Parts: sequence; C-alpha cells; structure tokens
Amino acid sequence: MANSELPRKENKRGGPGWWMDLDGAWRSPSEWPEDTPPLDGWQRASDGTWHAPTLTANDFDHESKRSPIAVAERTAAIDSDAPRRSRQATADRRAMLTVAGALGAAALLLAVALVLITQAGAEDPVQAKDSAGTVIFAAETDEVRMERRRAEAALAPAAAATQLDALATRTGDDPTGFDALSWVAQRTDCLDIAEQVLVARSERPVVWADQLECVPDTGRWSDRYLDTTITRTLDAEVTPLIPTAIAYSSGGDQWTDATRQAYLTDTWHPATLQIVAAGAGHNPRSQDPSTWKPSNRALWCAYAVDWVAVKTRWELSVTASERSALLEMLETCASPTSDGADPMSMVIDPLGAPAIERIIGNS
Repeated sequence: MANSELPRKENKRGGPGWWMDLDGAWRSPSEWPEDTPPLDGWQRASDGTWHAPTLTANDFDHESKRSPIAVAERTAAIDSDAPRRSRQATADRRAMLTVAGALGAAALLLAVALVLITQAGAEDPVQAKDSAGTVIFAAETDEVRMERRRAEAALAPAAAATQLDALATRTGDDPTGFDALSWVAQRTDCLDIAEQVLVARSERPVVWADQLECVPDTGRWSDRYLDTTITRTLDAEVTPLIPTAIAYSSGGDQWTDATRQAYLTDTWHPATLQIVAAGAGHNPRSQDPSTWKPSNRALWCAYAVDWVAVKTRWELSVTASERSALLEMLETCASPTSDGADPMSMVIDPLGAPAIERIIGNS
C-alpha cells in the first residue's frame, strides 16, 4: 500500500484487517506474515485471523453476518490506531539489506581480483607487458581484436590458396531440381535472419521502429563493394556471399533441411552472409567468380579469400573455371593497389565446423 494505513471499510475487500500486497491483490487478516499484527494491539485468534483488542472472532465473519454496531466499532478501532508496521515496510527493509549485502560481496570480489592481478604483474613483468592490451577477465579490447584480425588477414591469401587446392572439382553447374523457395531462412524469432545480422553488425546501436524491438529502423553499415555507407535498413540487403543456386549445385543438393537452414542462418562466420546496398547490382545474376567479379579490382583479393573460406567451411566444390578465376583474384593480393583480405571477415575465435548432414543415399 502507498502508506501504512489499513484500507477503510469503503475500500475493503472483506472489511477491516484486509490488506493489499505489493502486486495489488487483497489479502485476508489471516494472511499477515510472520505473526505481524495489522495494527499494534491486535490479537490472533485460534483460527489464525487477527482481531482488534475490543472485538471477538465472531465480528470477523462474512459481511452478511456483521451487525451495523460491530462494523462501526471495528471502523472506529481502526481509525483510532496508528499502524506502525506494514508488509510494505518490512519488504522494503529486507530489499535494502539484500542490496547492501550484494554490493558488499561484489566490492570484496573486485578487491580480491585487483590484488591478484597486481601480484601477477609484479611477479612477471614481461607477461604483464605482453598482455597490456587485454582487460580483466580475459575480455579483449576492440583494438586488440582488430589487430588480431589484421594479422590473420595478412596470412589469409596464402591460406586461401591452400584451401582452394583442397576443394573438390565438379564438372559443371547442374541446378536441376533447385527450388528457390526451399532455400529461404525460416523465421524463429520476432527478427528474421537478415534483421539479426543487421542488428549484430551495425557500427552503432540500431534505432528501433517499434517498442518491442522487432523492427530495426536505422543503424550504420558499410557496403565494401561500393565503398558506401548505409544508414536505413530499407536500403540494406543481407545476402549469402555464395548464392543459394551455386551452393545447391556445389553439393548443397545433398544437404538435409536442417543443414540447409544452418547455411542460410550462418551468423557465426562473418563471410557467409554479406550486407550490401539493396538493388545496387552486387552479383545481380547470382554468378560465381568465373562470370562475375567486383568492379573494383582492389577488392578481388578480399572477395576470393571470403569465397574460398565459405566453400571450405561448408565442404562445397568448385568448377575448373571457378578455380581458375579464384586463383587469378588471389594473385592480386600481392599488388600494392589491393585492399587485401577484409579484416572484418576474419574469424579469430575458434568456431566449430558446422554439422553437415547429407540425405541418406547421397555422398
């Protein structure tokens, strides 16, 4: 209740002695907790109900059994007593003690952690210097993570060439049986997979179009292929780097429904799903590198590295012409004018390979 007074008869649900708990529900006098009387001087009867000192248990029968005189006496008794304790006050005191205890425990743990870190730094100054870019509890700063991404991006072209050499070769594209409708990511949340990617990769917190946070409205994304910035979700498109028709003819025709959905919702590897400007002409006919390459030659290295990484991750094959085009693009990585591999698509944390399930009877 807002104050310590009991509800008056006109506000009652059952009469004097009834009270309202924190969630707004009315409770009978017998439900007062921990032997705490509704008012000082009230006494508890054998049936568990609380009564004013001048009243009897019979006075607290159902409303239909109360006499006008008993009601008047009970109302007068309630009005004359100044209540000193209430369930609200008791709950507030307990909550304050709980919060104080939690804060004290957190402060103690932080102090112990700082002491241990200080001692470790004093005992091994070299190790402390090497880990200067990290913060407590092994969480890396953005600067350190980007430095690791750049280091892996420098090694990526050579790794991509090795991965490409290991990919199986198929004779050609055979999209027979490809059903585009069966290659659509299923919605499992209020956000579809494209919206999830946009929210996760926005360079600034997204602004929502609704209070339920189910419709992202604005943010900040970069279209690497067009060297442009996107700020509205309506202007952004999330698309697989390797088009679904090519994934199908590269081995995806043998996948189970679960594996196909895993591919369409692969947010673990940053290269699988790309954010590009909607309708801007990125690979408009869903072709492989033998027939479509980014118009900006400086991006060929990054495009080829990502293409090979995704095909390797999902155990997909390549055609002879596709392999030749990828090798040509990887050769540009050594050019001074090349942007090199994209650090943002480098996976620096160990991610388990996806579980690729194939339809029984296919290899």
